[in-house]
Amino acid sequence: MSSDYESIRRLYIEKLAGIINPDDELRLQALTEKNKHNREFFESLVREKETLGADSFINELNTDKELAKLKELIRRRKFNYAWLSAAAAILILAGVGWWYWQSPEQEPFNPEQIVSIQDNGQVQLHTEGSIVNLNNNKDSTINVGSLKFSTSGNSIESIEGRASVTYNTLVVPAKLDYRVNLSDGTKIHLNSSSKLRFPSQFSGDKREIYIEGEAYLEVAKNKQKPFIVHTRNADIEVLGTSFNVNTYEPENVRTALVEGAVLLTAKSNGQSVKLAPGFQADYDVKSGFKTKAFDADDVLSWKNGVYYFRNVKLRELSPLISRWFDMSLDFQSEKYNDLTISGLIEKGQLTAFLKDLETSAGIGYEIAGKEIRIK
Repeated sequence: MSSDYESIRRLYIEKLAGIINPDDELRLQALTEKNKHNREFFESLVREKETLGADSFINELNTDKELAKLKELIRRRKFNYAWLSAAAAILILAGVGWWYWQSPEQEPFNPEQIVSIQDNGQVQLHTEGSIVNLNNNKDSTINVGSLKFSTSGNSIESIEGRASVTYNTLVVPAKLDYRVNLSDGTKIHLNSSSKLRFPSQFSGDKREIYIEGEAYLEVAKNKQKPFIVHTRNADIEVLGTSFNVNTYEPENVRTALVEGAVLLTAKSNGQSVKLAPGFQADYDVKSGFKTKAFDADDVLSWKNGVYYFRNVKLRELSPLISRWFDMSLDFQSEKYNDLTISGLIEKGQLTAFLKDLETSAGIGYEIAGKEIRIK
């Protein structure tokens, strides 16, 4: 019975939001006519809506609860895309809440200049003076000078070659991601608009790499050779662990530890902090380190092509839109200055996200080249 109630509630909210499709309209009618308990539950929702008003009724939606349900279903892959789109639209509607229904006047909005990452749309490997395009590369072996790279799909599986160390740079453009297995067995998954500088093999008493952007690492254990990740503002030292590092913001490094232990050290003043699993450290060049527990679904979902957001301003999604879709946002109406939304974006599903904004919050848009104009 509770499953009927949940279905009735969700379909009723879709009906209020104006995003219900004809088939679901009929399903809602069938559920309410199924038995008196369902009918009484539906009537209670109608009374609540009439008492509170449509605006407050929708504003009562628990955004965190709705988002948690959505994450669980995506984790278990138990959904269809029509339902996913409707659920995402409801989340946006819940986040918009009273703002959407009232549409108050806002202060003029001066959009920040959006700088697009310049690339040729290719995953590139820079090594020994050569540049190799790795896009759509099927299982193969790539020989460059004295090095041999074995690839499979969107991954470098192994590296073989000369005894001397050669540094290589892997460049991942907007819209794509890529994986690489290093010579010591460490596995790295790079997000869009990221770079990895790594040696063909590790020598000496340390294993050192350099990262810009975002990456998830599963570091091979070797107590005799600590693994060092260099970023613009801080270094991360590990022995064997799994963690995520994000350096997209120029003056910030965000490290989230899944298992093991890491020691982070600021380059400017030598300040350091040690992380325990389940905790995240944010390092800002002005304020130093701040640690807190993190939600793995939020931090690591990018590996599965999903990005969750909770109560964020629409314009704050601009960098993600740029990285994942190679598009920029142009806000042509100042009324969206303080609009906050919750929901998700799937890689390769930009149109679905924009449609959710349009149906849930009445946000108009048009696409011109690589620009999305929010009206």
